[in-house]
Amino acid sequence: MNFSIFGIEVNLKKKRSSKYLNLEGINLINDDSLAYVKRLSSEELARRNSLVSFPNLNDHEIIKDKLDDSGIVIVENFLSEKQVNIISDTITSLLDSVKEFIESGSKLLENDNVLFQFSNEKLKGYSQLSSYGKTVVSVRQGQDEGMIDVFNVDYAFSNLKKELRSHYENSNILSLISSGAESLSFKNLNFYVNNEVTSTRGFHADSFNKQLKAFIYLTDCLSLDDGPYTYVEGSHKDSPYRSANRAISESLPNKTECPLIDHQKIIPVLGKAGSLVISDQSGFHRGFPQSEGHNRVVSVMNVTSQ
Repeated sequence: MNFSIFGIEVNLKKKRSSKYLNLEGINLINDDSLAYVKRLSSEELARRNSLVSFPNLNDHEIIKDKLDDSGIVIVENFLSEKQVNIISDTITSLLDSVKEFIESGSKLLENDNVLFQFSNEKLKGYSQLSSYGKTVVSVRQGQDEGMIDVFNVDYAFSNLKKELRSHYENSNILSLISSGAESLSFKNLNFYVNNEVTSTRGFHADSFNKQLKAFIYLTDCLSLDDGPYTYVEGSHKDSPYRSANRAISESLPNKTECPLIDHQKIIPVLGKAGSLVISDQSGFHRGFPQSEGHNRVVSVMNVTSQ
């Protein structure tokens, strides 16, 4: 099967040939999508956000229906300004410790509460990182420079059990992300820090099976410069776009690349610190590239089946 996208020839029967659509071609298509979003007015960006936004979790059934239909919902001001300020003090303390580690020149440092490492110096893979008995700070290098992953942050900062974990657990979030058939529970509380990450992976799915995630902005993400989480509304459902992306990805190293998207459905998620986002990770999404001098911190609570 052959067709053309933005002048790039696509052959779904060929494997990784430079003559056909490869990762370089995927990047060109993703760049076109970014350019489209950058041309949108602030009013249009706000309108798109409003389509999936709610002031609180009170209208539970309406929110659940919207999540099922759109693949994403935003709950504004999920955490109060006072709660955000308390967490911000913890973030500052954490990032100060990370800065000291980086400036020390060490690749690995471990104390009673935290393991600091560059890349995979001691631990690698989500299973090892999330099951270690201490908070783990992993500073990425190479292509992912500027990204810092903090696993089980509440181990070292016990105040977050009350100030953050409890707000995930004592809400309707679990019922929103559950299909009703399985029994779910919250497990790891992680922070993800993006600091001047100017190049990010293009639109993709985490998998092509339903996979819901809840996360909270812990810093303001009010413009494209801040690198908002960006989602293609409704892309978690079967469609010609979804079928074409799955076919294309079969010939790529990453099997869940999704460059073919409906531009009218792109929603860069903008919101103040304390905003909650729930999204189906089987839909098409990416982190928007940041501008220099901008950063973003989010918390994610990992959910497991019991």
